[in-house]
Amino acid sequence: MAPEVVEAFSEEASIYDKRCDLWSLGVILYILLSGYPPFVGHCGTDCGWDRGEACPACQNMLFESIQEGKYEFPEKDWAHISFGAKDLISKLLVRDAKKRLSAAEVLKHPWVQGCAPDNTLPTPIILQRNSSAKELTCFAAEAIAVNRQLMQNEEEADAAECRPIIIQATSCSMQLSPPSESKLAKRRQKASLGKGEAGRPLLAPPLVLATKPTVQERFAFLFNNEVLSDVHFLVGKGRAGAQRIPAHRFVLAVGSAVFDAMFNGGMATTSTEIELPDVEPSAFLALLKFLYSDEVQIGPETVMTTLYTAKKYAVPTLEAHCVEFLKKNLRADNAFMLLTQARLFDEPQLASLCLENIDKNTSDAINAEGFTDIDLDTLVAVLERDTLGIREVRLFNAVVRWSEAECHRQQLQVVPENKRKALGKALALIRFPLMTIEEFAAGPAQSGILTDREVVSLFLHFTVNPKPRVEFIDRPRCCLRGKEGSINRFQQVESRWGYSGTSDRIRALSEVLLPP
Repeated sequence: MAPEVVEAFSEEASIYDKRCDLWSLGVILYILLSGYPPFVGHCGTDCGWDRGEACPACQNMLFESIQEGKYEFPEKDWAHISFGAKDLISKLLVRDAKKRLSAAEVLKHPWVQGCAPDNTLPTPIILQRNSSAKELTCFAAEAIAVNRQLMQNEEEADAAECRPIIIQATSCSMQLSPPSESKLAKRRQKASLGKGEAGRPLLAPPLVLATKPTVQERFAFLFNNEVLSDVHFLVGKGRAGAQRIPAHRFVLAVGSAVFDAMFNGGMATTSTEIELPDVEPSAFLALLKFLYSDEVQIGPETVMTTLYTAKKYAVPTLEAHCVEFLKKNLRADNAFMLLTQARLFDEPQLASLCLENIDKNTSDAINAEGFTDIDLDTLVAVLERDTLGIREVRLFNAVVRWSEAECHRQQLQVVPENKRKALGKALALIRFPLMTIEEFAAGPAQSGILTDREVVSLFLHFTVNPKPRVEFIDRPRCCLRGKEGSINRFQQVESRWGYSGTSDRIRALSEVLLPP
């Protein structure tokens, strides 16, 4: 257990992240090299803790030792261990999770890279110290199973009237502690009490539930209801401003694999209050509403946050409802915003529909407010398309507007050099050769975004025949050219008529359907 995990187990806090795994890695390395753990708890009496028996005092001392983060490298056991190994462990067993080494930093550590001395470990001695490993593993498996069973049963009498419960593992010598008197246990008992007379449990009104003719209606009655609730979620940023929402572990576990792992998995939480700072209360309530009643409550303002929440807790049916809602409400003025979200949430079907809408309504889409808010990768994905229905000079002007907005986001001065920097690989996807020479001269050539060499190269492309190669794509956009073909009016052409060295041609667009 990392210090933050101990706090989640015994105190009010219930948030920790994958950095606790780096602490665990430090503990594992310590044990592998020495044969015993870095943190211990011993009350000083013959309590049986060393023999695997329960002792709340020793357990609390162990937790305090972990939270303080104090450990040593005894000379008699660690003299043969290299400095590099001790250094790595010291940088993993850091009380402040933010100051621990990351996984990438661990892999780059000299001891991991193979630069440590080839010292021989006293393996037989270490294995002897670890002789109880199998017994501990066996006990842990049974303890998890017993704990899951206990969590499903309700207390039927007050703590004063209950006899201490001691559960003996069938094949191990260790025992679980009697019902805890910790702050966590007291909070759980308090959470089960209603707002009425103190000490009287708030039970489901039998008559009210009995009037509900179907199981669906009875479960719907429990939605956002304190009746029979056994867990509360603090949803939203900041504990003070978070919304406290009651729920029922069984209902959530049945409808979500994530909740099932949270409440019944190997690392199941025992906390009755769980903080969700990254979830919007309205979206979480929409998720619970669906899990309790199959009812879908989404709207334009909540659909994106609900989609995020449904993905986070693995509720695919609600995800599908959100995506279908977005498809029905897809318009040119929100196509870019939805495209960004579809790429973020890995919804390829929705992303494809957004791109098709942008192809058909390119001019309206790039003039919408959401266009300048998209990320660079989304901009690149759009500029790569051959199917945009817009003249290239108008597309260039829209891209310049995006670059100016990106400069503001990156807190850069809005000058041509920074605009070019903000555009990055998107600049090469603008098809300058598709512009007329007048359009190019009046716009891109004077923008300062292109280098002098690029400007000269493009002017030569417009005026010289045969045209020199340029660094920019000259393939026409399909929506502007359609299906083209050449018609020979004369059997033989002896000379060509042109001006400025450029040949003339006539382009005609026809909507007449021709037989195959």
